[in-house]
Amino acid sequence: MKRLLILAVAAFAFACCNNSQPEPAKKVSAPVGCRSYFDVYGPVKTLQQVFEDGSNGNLFEFDEKGMEKGMLAADKEYLELNGMPESETTLSFDEEGRLTSFGIAGDNDLKYNGIYVEEMMENPTDLGPAYSPEFYVYDSNGDRIAKFFAKFEPNYSEDYKESIKSDPYLLYCDPNLLVTKVERYEILKRDDHGNWIERKATDNEKGKNSRIDKRIITYYE
Repeated sequence: MKRLLILAVAAFAFACCNNSQPEPAKKVSAPVGCRSYFDVYGPVKTLQQVFEDGSNGNLFEFDEKGMEKGMLAADKEYLELNGMPESETTLSFDEEGRLTSFGIAGDNDLKYNGIYVEEMMENPTDLGPAYSPEFYVYDSNGDRIAKFFAKFEPNYSEDYKESIKSDPYLLYCDPNLLVTKVERYEILKRDDHGNWIERKATDNEKGKNSRIDKRIITYYE
């Protein structure tokens, strides 16, 4: 009987070890470049989404400083088309190496909480006033667990932002707003570096829709 108990305990411990997930990625490496915006951390070299039908999405490539090469190439093309020198680049990074703005004429500004991208604000253009297209929520481990999207004047968003902060899993749609969308995320699988490679995403755009997001990540050695 005693021997059976010992074997049972050993089997349980073995199963627990095999089912354990890698620790979340350490989010302290700097400079982070564009990586935080793409929700990856560490020496990431490439990132590619895998759609539910098995097809692959765009391949994002990062240099060793974390700058996404496609964004840099698009920026260089924009400058050349407009006869502007590279010194007028529309990609901006702060002293800590974090991406702070990008897009045509740098019209997307990023706000941070530490090294985490907390908000992406689109600047006013001829098409209309500024609005906050994306606002991100993180848990205590630094995992991105929700994304909020709403098209409205920024001063209307403060109460809603606070609601999401106090209840990260809030799914809510205000009919008085033009467009409102919240996605929440549950990480299902991580790679050996601690970055998520599979997660469940639930949104409230058309009720409680769920999907499984997958991605392939490679690293600099």
